[in-house]
Amino acid sequence: MKRYFIVNEFFGIRLYDSVNKIETYYNLKEAYEIKKKYDGKYNYIDNKRDKQISAPLKISMNLTKKCNLRCLQCFSNSGVCSKNELTTEEIYKLFDDMKDNGTFFICLGGGEPFTRLDLFDILEYGKKKAISCFDCFKQLVDNKRKNFKAK
Repeated sequence: MKRYFIVNEFFGIRLYDSVNKIETYYNLKEAYEIKKKYDGKYNYIDNKRDKQISAPLKISMNLTKKCNLRCLQCFSNSGVCSKNELTTEEIYKLFDDMKDNGTFFICLGGGEPFTRLDLFDILEYGKKKAISCFDCFKQLVDNKRKNFKAK
């Protein structure tokens, strides 16, 4: 994956530096020079919806509210599984929509994502769709996946 992403917008372009996590907006005049400057170093995302701002480049999502802990400082008010949590298929559809609209980065959290039996399937589907998944439990996921595959 290339370091930079350029998203075509009705007002010009958005340049996203995936290493430094910086998003910069440029008007129509500046767009040509920026494209020339970063030639060959960026992925281009064409905004198909002409007179609108495109979808966000990145989103954050809680996979579940279910959690075995009851931390007082929990900002997501997690504990019991919510009745209206997305199914695996609904999350896959979300990833499909993200891919179609130029969103390529998702930050996953929870509750406790490991309470979802489909967690690894979700991560694999995102990877297949070229959506970069970041999670605050990344180290645990890698270790748990290794242990899971070893059994």
